[in-house]
Amino acid sequence: MRNYGDIFTRKPATPTYPTQPATLGEVVEVLADGYVGAIVGHEKTYDGDFIRLENNQG
Repeated sequence: MRNYGDIFTRKPATPTYPTQPATLGEVVEVLADGYVGAIVGHEKTYDGDFIRLENNQG
């Protein structure tokens, strides 16, 4: 069943995703879009922390 948030205040429900420690070489799936890849690196930018993924096609 889909969560529509509080229908009386018209605030949309925000999805929550679990946090998990990441290690290099681990294969992960991005819940938001279904992308699957191995963790090959990470970087910090002005937008935040990012994990670099690589799928089986490079």
